Amino acid sequence: MWWLILILAVLGIAFIAQLSHLKHKAGIIALIVFLAFMGITFVLVARANSVDLGSSSGFFSGIKLYFSWIGHALGNLKVLTGNAVRMEWFSNSTG
Repeated sequence: MWWLILILAVLGIAFIAQLSHLKHKAGIIALIVFLAFMGITFVLVARANSVDLGSSSGFFSGIKLYFSWIGHALGNLKVLTGNAVRMEWFSNSTG
């Protein structure tokens, strides 16, 4: 069922991208890539945690788990960025 929703969403966005009056195709392509990323990672997180996506309670449990996963990933990215900023990139040696 979720594959059908994902396929319909991608096809709908692809149809919109084909309209000639839209000049921002790069934005549409970025949106398609973003939605594909969200769909694929949602399925991978749900499979890794044995979430039953067939039932509504399992689906909503999967959504909660997915957004928790996203939050932890963003937290890790924040720590990584902070550590990169604090690094000494150039030595102060005098020669």
